[in-house]
Amino acid sequence: LVFSAHGVSPALFEEARQRNLRVIDATCPFVLRIHSKVRQFVAEGRLVFLVGHRGHDEVRGVVGEAPESVIVIENPEEAEAVQVPPGTTVALVTQTTLSVTDTQKTVDVLRRRFPELATLPQSDICGAVRSRQLAVRKLASCGDQVLVLGAQNSSNSLRLVEVAFEAGATGTLISSLDDLQKLNWQDLEAIGITAGASTPDSFIQEVIASLKKLAGAEIIPVSETAKK
Repeated sequence: LVFSAHGVSPALFEEARQRNLRVIDATCPFVLRIHSKVRQFVAEGRLVFLVGHRGHDEVRGVVGEAPESVIVIENPEEAEAVQVPPGTTVALVTQTTLSVTDTQKTVDVLRRRFPELATLPQSDICGAVRSRQLAVRKLASCGDQVLVLGAQNSSNSLRLVEVAFEAGATGTLISSLDDLQKLNWQDLEAIGITAGASTPDSFIQEVIASLKKLAGAEIIPVSETAKK
């Protein structure tokens, strides 16, 4: 049994043990750090705010560490509305694949409302996710459209599409080569291409080859350092 990078709850580990299953734990180290801090915060008697998307595998796994002590907050509006009993000490963690800018808005509300909020010393958002979002903002300044290669259920890929729109470009998720056929290539002089953290390199190369064939595109690699 392989547990994905999103992580799982302790209950699933226990169920696998009871069934005598051989477990391969592929949980991302960033996610493991969140699990560890939630356990620590709860042991300190804190109520934990988890900024993230309800129903996401990673969020379900983290909530599973202490279902009675973790409250999921999806957006600034929920951060404004959440109530805790007087005298409750609180802490904050976030899903690792969120939009950096959107997450900060929610975190700012929680910090304002709960000045004693305990947090991790570093951002919870995955470094690879953060760097990709920065790269998308740079790509958006170079063209009218940004193609994000990734699965339709990939949280970090969907966030990259959102970031492209925020930066003023049209973000389009490309999950298969068929998606390229649906694009309107007229009046497009330059497009940016990026990929989600778990997108196979083989698919990226297939898309590049298809772009050259479909639109006669010239592919120009752009490094982050070159664009600074």
